[in-house]
Amino acid sequence: RRRHTRLRTVTGVQTCALPISLRLASSGGDGRAILVHVRDEAVAPIVVGEHQGAVNSVAIHASGKQWATAGDDGAVRLWDDAGKPVKKLTVGLTGRQLTLGYSPDGNYLVVAGSSKIVQAVNRDSAQIARTLEGHNDSIYRLAYNSTGTRVATLDYSGHLFVWDAGTEIGRA
Repeated sequence: RRRHTRLRTVTGVQTCALPISLRLASSGGDGRAILVHVRDEAVAPIVVGEHQGAVNSVAIHASGKQWATAGDDGAVRLWDDAGKPVKKLTVGLTGRQLTLGYSPDGNYLVVAGSSKIVQAVNRDSAQIARTLEGHNDSIYRLAYNSTGTRVATLDYSGHLFVWDAGTEIGRA
């Protein structure tokens, strides 16, 4: 029998899961995000809350040892797997950050939002490696394909862009 846990601490806006680490992350409109271990209920959920306004997106690094949140305050924040702040990425980012994702190699965070641009941020240096333009509306979703060679972005007007991850986003 599968037991379910009701989480009341965060109003869900977006969730992501990483099977390798058995973690599930959820973001909320109250400026907080939560990370839970889905297989071990004895592990306490980790709640973080340093954003001003909604947390619009969460992403878990492939190692399971780091996760990121993006918010209405324009910030992208990196957290370790215990919920301690690692880094706040704000250099060059503009507008509300609505979606983000780690590159398959884990070296970049790709961020997009109300600025209508896609930015690849080097996770270690916190510098913007690439800025991609073309959307005419806020970008609210992005995803890598299964091989990590392409990243797709979708804006509110329904325009889908597919970018080459190697030449347009960057690889370490």
